[in-house]
Amino acid sequence: MVQLFNLVWSGIGLGCAYGFIAIGLVATFRAGRVVNVSVGGTFVFAGLLMAWLITRGWSVAYAVILSIIAATVVSVAQERFVLRRIVGASPKILLLGTLAVAIVLSGVCGVWFGRDPITAPGLGGSIRFDFGFWHTSLDALLLVGAGLALTLGGWITLERTITGQAVTAVGADPGAAQMLGVNVWRLRHMAAAFTGVSAGVGGTLFVPLGVLDFNQGLSFTLYGFVAAAVAGYQSLWWTFLASIGFGIISELGTSYISSVFSQAVAFGILAVAVLVGQRVSSLRALG
Repeated sequence: MVQLFNLVWSGIGLGCAYGFIAIGLVATFRAGRVVNVSVGGTFVFAGLLMAWLITRGWSVAYAVILSIIAATVVSVAQERFVLRRIVGASPKILLLGTLAVAIVLSGVCGVWFGRDPITAPGLGGSIRFDFGFWHTSLDALLLVGAGLALTLGGWITLERTITGQAVTAVGADPGAAQMLGVNVWRLRHMAAAFTGVSAGVGGTLFVPLGVLDFNQGLSFTLYGFVAAAVAGYQSLWWTFLASIGFGIISELGTSYISSVFSQAVAFGILAVAVLVGQRVSSLRALG
């Protein structure tokens, strides 16, 4: 039971890492109806940049702040210089645009930070806690706490404010929103900034708990995409909770079955989500 409890806690932390990517995917989708597959690459870039800055003598706090800012700049720049250039294109072309950014980010990380897996000290230092049979660290608590806080902030903004309603309207019908005087690109830039902050915070808080390498971006995006797809690309809370559930299942499967179990689960859940979504769409069309 002790091992099981701590594996579940480890899965919650892993799920929170997926959650940072998933809520970023949802924010981008709601604002522009595009699946942004570069979010995982931005997540990895932020974590590797933080580790690189620390090796250059930067304090952990300053390295975290600068890495989050850099991730935000990357996300907004993608919106401004890539997606804006192909606005009105088919969803496939938009997807390919973000895929191109993901591949470029992977290459930049490989050249700049090297090809070896990297880890780094975090804001929590080496502080650990032992509460009976529960063993954790301050870094793990910060990861989970930040994930909950960012999800809450995003949910309040998107669901409880006029700005959030405008973001949803822009994604649903940008032409009509623009005719009503809504600044479409400003809101899309805001959504992109939120996505960059989410990926940056997630990457910098995750790297002390594991290892990152330059080519993991698309893998992280896959896990975040599955969680977002299960939640229907709508609610940030359901997306984050789906990410945690996915993280727990992956951690338990990896420990008790095989290290390749997480990918099998990812594609299995994705297949189920697609089939269920298609079935629901068909029933709605008939009804």
